[in-house]
Amino acid sequence: MVRYVDPFIAFCDDTLCRPNDGNRLFYSDDDHLNGGGTHRLIETFPEEFRWVFAR
Repeated sequence: MVRYVDPFIAFCDDTLCRPNDGNRLFYSDDDHLNGGGTHRLIETFPEEFRWVFAR
């Protein structure tokens, strides 16, 4: 089984992709998430990450 998550949902709205949420940065450079970005993904897709790590 494969599950797909769209990371844009976690970082972007209809007009803009943001590098932060006002409290924490999401990227360590132009292409890589830092710890804050990783936490944002986990917060946005908790069921998908539970599924992955339960195996």
